Amino acid sequence: MYPFIVVLFTNIFCLNVTKMALNNIQINAIQPRDKAYKVPDEHSLYLFVNKVKKGDPNQLSKKKFVVNKDFTMTWRWNYKIRVKGRLKPVERTLIIGMYAKRESDGWTQAAAHEERRRAAKLVALGIDPNEDRKKKQQAEELEITFKQLWDMWFPDYKDKVKAPQQRKVKNAIENYALDHFKDMFLDDIESDYIARKIKDMERDGRSLVMLRTMRQQCRHMYIWAKTLGYAKHNPFAELSADGNVLKNPKPSKRRAHYKEPKDIAMVLKSINEYHGTLEVRTALKLAPHLMLRPINLVGLRWDEIDWQKKQIFIDKKWTKNNDLIVPLSTQVLTILQGIKAINGDEHPRVFRSLRAKYGCIGTRALTDAMKTMGYMGKQSIHGFRHTASTRLNHMRTSHNWTEDDIELQQDRRLAKTDKTQRGVYFETEAETLIETRTTMMQSWSDYLYSLS
Repeated sequence: MYPFIVVLFTNIFCLNVTKMALNNIQINAIQPRDKAYKVPDEHSLYLFVNKVKKGDPNQLSKKKFVVNKDFTMTWRWNYKIRVKGRLKPVERTLIIGMYAKRESDGWTQAAAHEERRRAAKLVALGIDPNEDRKKKQQAEELEITFKQLWDMWFPDYKDKVKAPQQRKVKNAIENYALDHFKDMFLDDIESDYIARKIKDMERDGRSLVMLRTMRQQCRHMYIWAKTLGYAKHNPFAELSADGNVLKNPKPSKRRAHYKEPKDIAMVLKSINEYHGTLEVRTALKLAPHLMLRPINLVGLRWDEIDWQKKQIFIDKKWTKNNDLIVPLSTQVLTILQGIKAINGDEHPRVFRSLRAKYGCIGTRALTDAMKTMGYMGKQSIHGFRHTASTRLNHMRTSHNWTEDDIELQQDRRLAKTDKTQRGVYFETEAETLIETRTTMMQSWSDYLYSLS
């Protein structure tokens, strides 16, 4: 009889007394009923008690009648607040959370009262607690880590740049930034923390060029994140850019190259006498003639060669600027036909790799070959472009090509002047100037053969 009397007394007490706080005995005595009901606490705070049964007993065929043995109670608070467009205050309910005896499991009575006091202060300031909670939830949903930002930003970025730049940025972020900022939330990353990590990497001998690339691209990533609401500030934009705090790489020097005919002749003779693999020997012989960047030279594909037109066509995604057309001289055609006769063209690459199934030789192989021949710091593979530019500009006084033809052939942007946009419009006409450049490339090969 005694437990029944306690429960009855407790329920009557809870229903009639609304201004006194519930105690533990009263809360523990609460039992579920057939319908949900409220157990008042003080200051309009109350416990919302779930009903005993869930499900519709009239639809037993569709869904079994479920008894909710482990019923739950929820702390709720009723409040009134003025709403724009309404003359009288509107009554609303704030659902604080599930009742629990321990804070680790839910909301204790003390925690619920503390939350009610916080919400009451917001109401006094004219702020709706429910709206305030929604904004915080949205902010938490927008809070992402640096790794999540990278995974979202890079797919958009790589569609806007060419393959070489993609690889450079991916290397800079994955091998430099992610090591330190991977699991950090964006707004937790501060400029002083970044500066210390970069200084550590500088002392470890990491590439200053890649560190600068990392800083630049992280700044762009944060600009993107701020636009979408993922970050409030840009710590990478706050870093010193004048080199007083963080080191910047030294200005790059021009690639090593010879200018005088006697020196060029010496290099050509060494290449003809070089004993290496067929692919490396052939690439070395073509380098002075084609004037391609090393990455484009070693990556040359058979399907880029048009034997009928006697041209190489390299898509702009593999160049720095636009599509590149390289006219082939008779000497170059002979060299290409020679390697084709030996290796065939079943492999997609002209200079196939002996290790990677569909890969090509690396630029390092050509650099090592020049080093072996004794030209380290004197003549580089990329330096053949400088050599060609120098000699062709000397030769154009007695020929019909211009400085612009040389620049276009080497895939460089034409300089704009103060009065015209020559560089913009001239590049669109590059293909129409192929006849002049064809003559120029044949004359250049004839010149090189006369030296060798």
